[in-house]
Amino acid sequence: MTTSTFPIETERRTENSSANTGTRNYRPDATVHSLFRECAQQHPERVALCWDGGELQYAELDRRSDALAELLRGLGADTGTPIALCLPRSPQAVIAALAILKAGSAYLPIDPDYPVARLRHIVADAAATILITDTAHAATLGDIATQTLVIDGVDDIPDVAFDAALEEMTTANGLAYVMYTSGSTGMPKGVQIEHRSIVRLVDDVDYIRLDADTCFLHAAPLGFDASTLELWGPLLNGGRCAILTAPVPDARALREAIEGLG
Repeated sequence: MTTSTFPIETERRTENSSANTGTRNYRPDATVHSLFRECAQQHPERVALCWDGGELQYAELDRRSDALAELLRGLGADTGTPIALCLPRSPQAVIAALAILKAGSAYLPIDPDYPVARLRHIVADAAATILITDTAHAATLGDIATQTLVIDGVDDIPDVAFDAALEEMTTANGLAYVMYTSGSTGMPKGVQIEHRSIVRLVDDVDYIRLDADTCFLHAAPLGFDASTLELWGPLLNGGRCAILTAPVPDARALREAIEGLG
């Protein structure tokens, strides 16, 4: 895989940022899941995820992702190892991405609309041995990884105890996710994104307001880099991530989703 990260600034921004007052100073040593857990501990009852038909508070998202992280460790999830993630935009997809990070691994979003041969190449190239998917895709994709975990809904995740101490194994320089190019000019190539790059994108920034009043519409596929800001922008700042569950984010679906947030 080819390696790339977002530019990392060496200077910390001042506490009195004119565009984002009241935020913390940028913390280059933080991980994505440590910042999320901090928000969950500070505001457990605040809504973290909402979608057509439901919502999850920070405490519940924290608990469910803990449980899934423990299951993944039982399947062999290890520090920096990619885990293939093939789920539509949904609360369970967000839970899975967060759980993968808590397990010390990196999420590898794959698009089921790609030819199976291409997906096999991506999973093999990334050395992913675990696949998280749903029933609709398990029959087609189930054998591209050594182990497959099927999750069709939030309640499919059993409530198991989580050893949070193992989170310390992940550092800011650790791998958070791997995104593959479309392969339009050849075979798909992987881009590795570290925790510090995501943190730099959303922690104590001055290009956009990110705080407890932030509500982001999550409309991009997980395999598209726009999803990084859509997910972690609100969730690492105590805000709300509104998930567009419509399969195709056309104009009508976007309008209805935005109107629903009002």
